[in-house]
Amino acid sequence: MVERLKRVTKKDERELKAVYNALEPDKRPTTFEHVLRMQDWNGLEIALFVARNYEGKIRGFANASIEKSTGLGCSHWTCMHPRSRDAVTGRQLLKAKLNWLVNEAGASTVSAEAATPEGRALLDFKKFKARTNYRE
Repeated sequence: MVERLKRVTKKDERELKAVYNALEPDKRPTTFEHVLRMQDWNGLEIALFVARNYEGKIRGFANASIEKSTGLGCSHWTCMHPRSRDAVTGRQLLKAKLNWLVNEAGASTVSAEAATPEGRALLDFKKFKARTNYRE
């Protein structure tokens, strides 16, 4: 199940920072502040995806640059979670990447935040359903 996040709360920010700090320095794609407050550049919208387990704890997060015109392609993607302390980058389709985040990070839900002033969603996330057999 993919849920839309209107904004990142202070509690979410603390949990995200803990996940980010657990990564090895060379696996971090950029500064944490940039991950949380990403900029709009070169006609791309930046989206932040947060993976949670069944207890609601954050297991990992990802960001993607999504073309505004189509809302489909990703020119950059970083997916990370603390268990493997690994980052995955690539130009795969968004659905496959969200599946990776859910299956590898061991999350039951993935929420997506569009980092836009209006907080609007970039894609119709209700049509995407991520499945996982993971249990803590």
